[in-house]
Amino acid sequence: MAVIIIIKSKIQLILSCLLNIYAIFYSIREGNFPDIQAAGSLHEFLVELHQTYGPIASLWWGPRLTVSIASPELFKEQSKVFDRPGK
Repeated sequence: MAVIIIIKSKIQLILSCLLNIYAIFYSIREGNFPDIQAAGSLHEFLVELHQTYGPIASLWWGPRLTVSIASPELFKEQSKVFDRPGK
């Protein structure tokens, strides 16, 4: 009887771990899309994001980590980050 209880508890532990892994994968795959929908629009989501985290913030666009820069002036200051060295 004790062996059955131990096996049952191990199966429950494995199932719990698998469900947690699935939940993490699903939330990464989905990214911030549910948050954008809850905010009403992408613009409203970004306004809230920048009010909370500042002029440079990141979000998950599906499985991709994306950086959002709040103003064109700030983008111009940071644009050198995107330059590739000359050949």
